[in-house]
Amino acid sequence: MDNNDIVALLGTTQCLIGLGCAALNLIVVVACVLVAQNKNRSGLLWGVMGLFFSVVALFILFLLPTVQRWPVAYPPPAGPMPPPMPYPPAPSPYVAPPPSAPYAPQAGPYAAPPPPAPYAPQAGPYAAPPPPAAVPYPVAPAATVIQGGWRLTVVQGVDAGQSFALGAQARLGRNPDNEVRLNDPQASRYQALVQRQQNNYVIMDQGSGNGTYVNGQLIHRPTALALGDVITIGNTQLKVS
Repeated sequence: MDNNDIVALLGTTQCLIGLGCAALNLIVVVACVLVAQNKNRSGLLWGVMGLFFSVVALFILFLLPTVQRWPVAYPPPAGPMPPPMPYPPAPSPYVAPPPSAPYAPQAGPYAAPPPPAPYAPQAGPYAAPPPPAAVPYPVAPAATVIQGGWRLTVVQGVDAGQSFALGAQARLGRNPDNEVRLNDPQASRYQALVQRQQNNYVIMDQGSGNGTYVNGQLIHRPTALALGDVITIGNTQLKVS
């Protein structure tokens, strides 16, 4: 019989003893209750004590460990035992680092850096830089009045009554360098261009904001002009004559 069989036998014996104690306590409790029915106070007290001990016995039986594990002896391994592992060599003794060199004071006293140079005011008053040269608008070439050339006459608008002779070309718009300058706020700076081509004049819109109209039709490409046509730019109407 090995150690495991002995542990199992002791555990079984302990369980049987606990069950016997519990049964005995229950018998005592029943007897005390029967005695207490005859109004015997001492019997009732013994019954309560028996009930308490039975509860304690059941608690020990079912909740606490009943078997204490014994160490199990395993058989030695077969064959020769391996040699023991040698201990590692002891580390070399601690060597303290060499002492640091002693502090050497400076050769002379501390020399502070020189102070900054004082502010030197300007020799004269501040002279503003000269303004950039103004770039003048390109001067429009003078309109060449051809013998028997056409004219543009303002028949409606703020410039009503003015007449402009058409040369080789004439620009219409609000900018001062236009050959046909219009003071209409609805007109663009460079509204349209009237240009002579062979024996006729054509008008071209110059990407204006409100567009250019000939006889009430909005133009999108060069359009030939004829005598009596009406050019509308904003609130201004010009008649070709």
